[in-house]
Amino acid sequence: MACQREFPFIAGIPDFRLFDPPYVSRREETARVNALLDRYREFDWEGLTRFYVRRILTDLAPDQKDAHLEHRLTLRYRAREREKLLQAQLQDLGYSLPAGCRILDLGCGSGEATVAFLSRTPHVTGVDISLEELVLARKLCEEEGYYSGSFVAACAESLPLPTQSFDFVYSMDVVEHVRDQRAFLLEARKVLKDGGGFLFNSPNRYSLVAAEPHVNLWGVGFLPRNLADPYCRLRGKGPYSGKRLLSYRELTAIVKEVFGSSHLFERRPNPKSQSLAGKLYHALAPFSVKAYTLIAAEHLVFTQVPGENSKKAAGRQQPAAGRMKDSKAHSAES
Repeated sequence: MACQREFPFIAGIPDFRLFDPPYVSRREETARVNALLDRYREFDWEGLTRFYVRRILTDLAPDQKDAHLEHRLTLRYRAREREKLLQAQLQDLGYSLPAGCRILDLGCGSGEATVAFLSRTPHVTGVDISLEELVLARKLCEEEGYYSGSFVAACAESLPLPTQSFDFVYSMDVVEHVRDQRAFLLEARKVLKDGGGFLFNSPNRYSLVAAEPHVNLWGVGFLPRNLADPYCRLRGKGPYSGKRLLSYRELTAIVKEVFGSSHLFERRPNPKSQSLAGKLYHALAPFSVKAYTLIAAEHLVFTQVPGENSKKAAGRQQPAAGRMKDSKAHSAES
């Protein structure tokens, strides 16, 4: 029986979401999107982004807006640099993107990485649960002269995309925000072709070297999950909702369940070799490597669907940790 449900197009973006974003009601989101569209032709991308942060994001405290805006603008101008670094990382793993490959930017946000991928291949799809972010992403692509990329509003746990349709899935700063992390990984695997690669990061719940990245508080992950929100509110950083950080063991278990054993983990950032901590870290390897993995700020995960490419990369899996460089501007390199 054919599906009888109808899905709207909003600002040229198909909306296949099965549920709303966790941080905003559908009514409020509609008002925000309309405000963006009213100024869409008036501003360039940077102007529209400034308008969005300063006038529309009412949930940001005034002292947070400048830092948030600077972060957004920096992402845009470092996008191509990040794409080149990503290519080097994948080559280091023995994996290369095929010519004319199809890429899914899963949780694409306002499209900075999407634009970087479009400089390499025209077959890029950006998916995000936030329609506001997708309007900004479309504006960015137009300004950069890319019209072949497509954007879809959808839930990462239920992708309206064909099975085995992508060569590579890229997903940064997403897994901790989804409702169902197992479903998120299953959907990524579903849309990957045989041999396709999946790269994503996961902030570490039990990090001892960095504060919880969303509220900048130490120790949040060590609390029972039901106490994280009241603790953050007590410290003036709440509410704490729509986030579920994974420990290294939790992450390992869920990736192994969905993808099997063909996955690589990288701790980020590693201690710098010239520091005292770095010297001890390298002197005590491999024991220090295993210990540090448990308390690192975040983990970078690369995994593949079995296929010809995965066979080539499998021979180079060890020692993967420590070779892959950090792709984020704010993290230290190994």
